[in-house]
Amino acid sequence: MFWDILRKDLKRKKTINIVILLFIILAAMFVASGLNNVLTVVNGTDYYLNQADIGDYVVLTQQGDGGVPELLDTCQYVKDYRMDHIMYAAKGNIKAEGKELDIANKAMIIESISESEIHFFTKDNKELTKVPEGEVYVTGNFLDANDLKEGDKLTITHGKNSVEFTIAGKAKDALLGSEFMGNKRFILNEADYQKFASDESLAEYRGEIIYIDTDNPSEIASLLSNASNILFNRGRDIFKLCYVMDMIGAFVVLVLSVCLMIVSFAVLKFTITFTVTEEYREIGVMKAIGITDFKIRSLYLVKYLMLAVVGAAIGFLASIPFGNMLLQSVTENMMLGNSHAITVNFIGAVIVIAVTIWFAYRCTGKVKKLTPVDAIRNGQSGERFKKKSIYRLGKSRFNSTWYLAVNDILSSPRRFLTIILSFFLCSVFMLGVVITTDTMKSKNLITTFGKESDVYISDVSQAMGNMAGKTRADLAKELDDLAEELTEEGMPSEMSVEIQYTIKINFHSFI
Repeated sequence: MFWDILRKDLKRKKTINIVILLFIILAAMFVASGLNNVLTVVNGTDYYLNQADIGDYVVLTQQGDGGVPELLDTCQYVKDYRMDHIMYAAKGNIKAEGKELDIANKAMIIESISESEIHFFTKDNKELTKVPEGEVYVTGNFLDANDLKEGDKLTITHGKNSVEFTIAGKAKDALLGSEFMGNKRFILNEADYQKFASDESLAEYRGEIIYIDTDNPSEIASLLSNASNILFNRGRDIFKLCYVMDMIGAFVVLVLSVCLMIVSFAVLKFTITFTVTEEYREIGVMKAIGITDFKIRSLYLVKYLMLAVVGAAIGFLASIPFGNMLLQSVTENMMLGNSHAITVNFIGAVIVIAVTIWFAYRCTGKVKKLTPVDAIRNGQSGERFKKKSIYRLGKSRFNSTWYLAVNDILSSPRRFLTIILSFFLCSVFMLGVVITTDTMKSKNLITTFGKESDVYISDVSQAMGNMAGKTRADLAKELDDLAEELTEEGMPSEMSVEIQYTIKINFHSFI
């Protein structure tokens, strides 16, 4: 009889059972993908940097290695290190489809895919292992900034060689791929790279990128004070910070995922509670004919278990592409993921099954307290021994419609808690997006990274020229000349420059 009742219930109430099944599918999809997205975002940059294998400390040198490898070989804090042989270029060395490049004039890096010691990834997060001869992969926002696409032509002119390449696509570069780094890397085939590397006139443009594995970055920084020709040396944390703009978008996805999880559980509970309440009459009939409380509760628990298993299975399958879709907008410059994505999604689906059964168990708990007559009255005994609401009709200044609506909410606040919570979470998410957007547009954010100005000029050729023995007076004259030129063009301005120094300091203890 038990299975006959269950079978007839599923057939007779197809609509409501389908509605419950759909809510369980949505809950499983939201929870599974949301749980995976939370873990993915929290470990986002570390996962990306680990997959790229950039190490714990990075050094860029020019005109050779500056003696860095010799120092690292004798340092007890160095576990391992790797070196990329590169060549530097400037904005003027790159031409694309005859267009003027719309990028800051910072140092460009030309490198062979064969000599790279870190891992690059394509736009679909597959590792880039080879580049066909005559083609080039570029990093960062180079393609979007210059309105270029795959298949367009790009010409690199450096020294005695001028080589035309076909753009094969964009490569995700953990070291230089963030918006804040600004430097672009051009990844070539080994044969194409040797066309530039074999040119002796370009010896001063050669350099190294050294990736160091260490547990003590501060000691490495101190050690490198004895090296020369270092252009840049920083620890892993600075590269994580460079992805702050991408991670802001990722954390918006995180908040959305958490909101979806909470809303899905709230709506699921409301649906189950409403469904069980509507079936109090049938519960009363079953109690009247002698079916025990345990059998009645078991009937509903088995029913919701079946719906939960089917819904969670479908939701689990749908959560994989849904989660990827949420993260797709924030993975243009980086690769987010975790090593146990499928397992996490499966755990999320199992959680939905467990929570559904728990909701059903809690909602059917009133069965054992109901008499057959109470159950037939939809769970009401017909008597009330306390005031229904603190809001009395005699004190109301509203019309009857407003009074009934407000009084209904105040009389049964738990009934409307689900709707209130859902609107609250959705409002928090929308306001969070608006506040984040306003913060990104605020000028106050500029001072976090530099001085506020109307125009910023980044010229790698001039910067390298200033490093070649120019004095403070020479630099001041260049700024005055540039200011005068802008004034003649109708743009009066005050010029200033930010200079970074690396100074060696020795500490002596007198204790």
